[in-house]
Amino acid sequence: MNRAQKQKCTLFFTSFCWRPVFWLNPHVRIQTKEGKQVSWEQTQGSFVIMNHTSYLDVFVFVCSCPVKVLMGVRTLMNYKLFNLPVFGSLCKMIGHYPVYFKAETHGSFSVDQEKMAPVMEDAANHLTSGGTLSVFPEGQISKDPSTLQSFRRGSFAMAKKHKLKITGMIMHGCADCWAKAAPMGGDPAIVTVSLFDVMDLAKESDDIEVGEIAERCQVIMEKELQELNALAAKRSGGKKQN
Repeated sequence: MNRAQKQKCTLFFTSFCWRPVFWLNPHVRIQTKEGKQVSWEQTQGSFVIMNHTSYLDVFVFVCSCPVKVLMGVRTLMNYKLFNLPVFGSLCKMIGHYPVYFKAETHGSFSVDQEKMAPVMEDAANHLTSGGTLSVFPEGQISKDPSTLQSFRRGSFAMAKKHKLKITGMIMHGCADCWAKAAPMGGDPAIVTVSLFDVMDLAKESDDIEVGEIAERCQVIMEKELQELNALAAKRSGGKKQN
């Protein structure tokens, strides 16, 4: 069994084990936003950007994405997460990409360019072979789930280089189930997922700046998040949900 086959087997096993978590906890319900949505099949070979409000986000993404599509998805993540028991080992075996930050302070996103060079080369090879790259452009779990933090511009450089289509995924309600400060989740929650087109860099000028890409993406993502905030408030009779 070669490396790619081992990665797919590990990803299939992880997905197979995680999905029953939601089946066995019916008080945590995942639903798709009503209306026109991008199909998961349309995300293949794209750059998927997601909001980050909870540790539950990763579980929701994996359990929402069809297994066939999930096989081609890899993500960029803090290298320290690879040191976590079980979870870190699975991420290594799947082939996710570590991000080596210079500092661990909240809001600091400078990376070690020397360590990142081979990582970016591997990620580029994944994209050129038709793979999908998913990222949390905020870079960290938000302190306020009702709005987005500033997007890290560096995460969009690869999308520009490869002229990728950018797909947005907003997950609403994850923080209700598993708040940032909570050691473990499990509180009742309705998690609403919205999957939508953000922009297609193949149709943009070669001169477009990475900063402009990040800003335009953030505006579109923020608009979608506020729509989900409004829908949740209406559903709960005006009571705030995350």
